[in-house]
Amino acid sequence: MLKIKVIFLALLVIVESATFCYAADIKAVGVVSLIIGNVYVTRSQNGKNVLKKGSHIFSGDRIETNQRSHVHIKFIDDARISIRPNSRLDVDAYSYNGTYPEKSSIRFFLHQGVLRSISGKATETDHSRYRMNTPIAALGVLGTDYVVRANTEETLAAVFSGGITLSPFNATCRSHSLGSCQNATILMANMTGKYLEVKKGSTNKQLKIQIKEIKKDLNIKTEIEGTVEDNSQIPKIEGAAGTNSQASKIEENIDIEQSGNNIAPLKIIMHEAIDNEKAEVLPETILKPQLSSLFWVRWPWQIQHINDALSQKENAEKSNNEITIGNQYAGLFRKKTDALEIIPTVGQYQFQLQNSFVVFSPIDKSWSESTAATIENSSLQIDFAKRTFNTQLELSHPQVSNTLLEASGLIQKNGIYRGNGLNSKVSGAITLEGDAAGMQFEKQVEHGVFQGMSVWTR
Repeated sequence: MLKIKVIFLALLVIVESATFCYAADIKAVGVVSLIIGNVYVTRSQNGKNVLKKGSHIFSGDRIETNQRSHVHIKFIDDARISIRPNSRLDVDAYSYNGTYPEKSSIRFFLHQGVLRSISGKATETDHSRYRMNTPIAALGVLGTDYVVRANTEETLAAVFSGGITLSPFNATCRSHSLGSCQNATILMANMTGKYLEVKKGSTNKQLKIQIKEIKKDLNIKTEIEGTVEDNSQIPKIEGAAGTNSQASKIEENIDIEQSGNNIAPLKIIMHEAIDNEKAEVLPETILKPQLSSLFWVRWPWQIQHINDALSQKENAEKSNNEITIGNQYAGLFRKKTDALEIIPTVGQYQFQLQNSFVVFSPIDKSWSESTAATIENSSLQIDFAKRTFNTQLELSHPQVSNTLLEASGLIQKNGIYRGNGLNSKVSGAITLEGDAAGMQFEKQVEHGVFQGMSVWTR
């Protein structure tokens, strides 16, 4: 019996050693560079876990965001992906070979949601080694910065720089392949005001015009992500280079399928471009939805903070909006209505955080030198009968331990509210219909101050 036990233990050690060696041989292909809210990764060996800033990403991972979270990932060839709320992405394959680019293999599957992708060295060297699949279509690239939205019924895609191709799956376009499909529709960045669309079961041409009239002299910068990650705290990955290289030059004279006068009634949302690079105007339906009745607008003299994915440039339709509260950086604007005061007079509601911009400023640094912070947990409760509110925000930053902001106060008849807590102060406004809220906040800590702006819905 003793001999059997010794043999069993020896076999167990061999199996465990083999398992350890196998795990050690698996190399990370990316790292989480920025995260807001709870983001999950499902890995075959470890099940479903919460991602953190600095977490490694591996081939085979499934990444999921909920309605209040998004994540930025930097890959080993300097490619970057930003995954927006309510999205699910599979990293089907990610193999980068700098010496022999033709041996690289990059394939994703966006089951649902919105993401932005900026090509890395592997894709720029050999476009045929990249593929972004969706439930109904295949997207290829030509050294590119693009955005895509997908679900089981449709796929929409637009491009900031370079070019993309899009094709519905068919007999010659399969999900297991790489590169652009044969006869795919091409969209180049210089084709201003257009996007690609594939609908389930449709054979219509996919090149669409995003608005009825395109202003050719529109000299703006646009953004779908809004945050440029601070890489100073990101663990290095073996094989990763330091900076993202520029997209390779693309021939502009390419035959494309035209859609005639198929006009989509889409609006333009103006933001600052990631890394301050000029990009083309994108259709609103592809961007993360904004609260149409309540929004933050930067003052004309302010430059967009590098981590700000919330505020807009000065709104042109001033006559339809009114200022509620504000600070030195931006104001919270609200659509004008016929109502003179808050309509709900009863009810106690929990509001959900939809979007936020939070920074931490050390004592010896100016606000412009502040760096991105995050809200780990959040709560905003409004009692319409008592006209009161209370809020709790768990704030975090790499240089500071997690800090709890708590504040409460009264709500005026016009929907504006203010409150205080321990070393904390907040102010904000509610839509008069009572369905959305905006809030700015400040929390003093020993080594500096947290400051932020946010929007909420119930």
